[in-house]
Amino acid sequence: MSYTYGWIILSGVMALVVTLAWLVLKGNLRIRQQPRVRTPEQLKKLVSAALHQLNCRCEWKKDQETLYGRYDYQSGHFRIRIEKDTPYVQLSYLFFFSTGAGNLGIVRDVCNQCNLNASLIRVVYTTNEKEYKVDVHILAGLFLTEGNAKGMLTDVMTDVFSWQNMFSKRFDELLNRHAGEQMPDSEARSMVWKREYYLLREQEMLHQQAGSDWREGDYSRRITVGQLLGRALGVADFRPVELRMAEDDGFSLQQSEAEIRRYPVSEAILGPQANHSDDAHCSFIRPEATLYLTYYDNAQPRRKRLLTIHLLSGEATEGALYYRITLSVVPQDASPATPVGSRNNRLHAVSFVAAYDLESTRRQQSKFLYLWKDALDKKQKGNDDELSEEQRLICNCVDEQLAQFIFQGHQLFLARRYYEALPSLVEACGIMQGQFGQMRQEMRAVFYEVCYFIGFCYGALHRYELAYYYLEITLPLHRINYTEEYINCLVNGGDHRAMDVIDALTQEMRKVISDEEEPLAANVAFLNFLKRRKAYVYIDRQNYDAAEAMLKRMLDDPANSDFAISELAYIRKLRELEADRK
Repeated sequence: MSYTYGWIILSGVMALVVTLAWLVLKGNLRIRQQPRVRTPEQLKKLVSAALHQLNCRCEWKKDQETLYGRYDYQSGHFRIRIEKDTPYVQLSYLFFFSTGAGNLGIVRDVCNQCNLNASLIRVVYTTNEKEYKVDVHILAGLFLTEGNAKGMLTDVMTDVFSWQNMFSKRFDELLNRHAGEQMPDSEARSMVWKREYYLLREQEMLHQQAGSDWREGDYSRRITVGQLLGRALGVADFRPVELRMAEDDGFSLQQSEAEIRRYPVSEAILGPQANHSDDAHCSFIRPEATLYLTYYDNAQPRRKRLLTIHLLSGEATEGALYYRITLSVVPQDASPATPVGSRNNRLHAVSFVAAYDLESTRRQQSKFLYLWKDALDKKQKGNDDELSEEQRLICNCVDEQLAQFIFQGHQLFLARRYYEALPSLVEACGIMQGQFGQMRQEMRAVFYEVCYFIGFCYGALHRYELAYYYLEITLPLHRINYTEEYINCLVNGGDHRAMDVIDALTQEMRKVISDEEEPLAANVAFLNFLKRRKAYVYIDRQNYDAAEAMLKRMLDDPANSDFAISELAYIRKLRELEADRK
């Protein structure tokens, strides 16, 4: 019995050895050896030769001792990275897929599923707080030799395209299956916080006038001619005379005052179906369009004005159609009633990006209801740690309408859709104002946060008097992000109190930091913020000597050095312009 058992084992081992030898001879399995380390230049030559055989031309760059290559293969954009003291070459296929940050949980699940089944590649994702989205990439580590370089590159790149298609297909399946669900984990909450922090840093205004990002929701929120004059140009009271749209075959006219005020400007490049269709099949009908509006500003009813509205089509994504709106008002000739350099004698222009959403209202409503009911259920069970950032804001709202206003406003705020966020947020604030005396502490915290969002939105739209009203409500909480936006409002609005407020807070923060055994990073960062804002005020008030002295002291501080270098260069430019005028 034992003899028979031993013979079976020996036969199995011999069969395994024969099989291994055959696989080695066939080149499908290589006995593990210590890889021979080539220099980066040798690997570069090897990769370039293999890509040349595939009719690909690689462009190389060198950063210290690392080589970077870029090439195209079958319409795909690939990158190569070669580092010193490693035999492996890193192949990357970057940004092949992007989606909104709200789908972070689905992206993570699909990446995990792909990586469990893939052998040659790895699928990874990165978060982008600036654009509030998630990007997906494919990476592969390759050990190349003269004998396998071409074949291995071909196999891996074919595998990349296969997993690219598989990822997109699987993502769509899970997105449809879990519509409205969000992953309430720490990474998702962290991304929302980083997004809000990025938006706050944006309000440290640069020395240029930039329009806000406006965006349209489907079927109900249209950016009309009347809104453009009131919101973007500050002409709330006007009498339209004629609206003309330039086309290849001449001009089409809009002459009724009511029609002109209500005319949705996106119709010029999206067509009438954008305002009447109940599906997501809208598309650009022309690459650009120009509208000419003749009107009277009732503040000066005797002078006819001409406004040019130019629309330029942009990126068409799965969820939205983006386009740029540029407004310019032709200046009036100088006269006793219009002095040289006065507001009406200067060219008034503004340009910003707008978007037309393709997601239906029904889908948006379903998403909200799912999140709200799920939040109420988690709150009732005491599972507060499972709440997403959106659910945290609405979990204490028993009023469905109030919860929906807060949810929609916060979503639009994170997407930098400040113009559209305001109606929902202001409605929510109005409801909570009437209930403030009876609200629990949790709902009062939500109320203050909504006030912060409203103040932030008005500040982004340069309506500083309204921003100041709402932000002042939040000051008793002494939260750093609320206070920073309040300072931004004063500084960006040119308020004469800005310097006094900054000096008072600076003195207070220095005392707080000196009393701490180990200064808190948040307090130090806030003090640096105050320094940057004070330097800006000096520049804005043309006190260049004081600004330069302060900025030169900031050059030695790593947290402020980049800002100081940029602002010192800006001051030099301003001094040169002043010298040229003289």
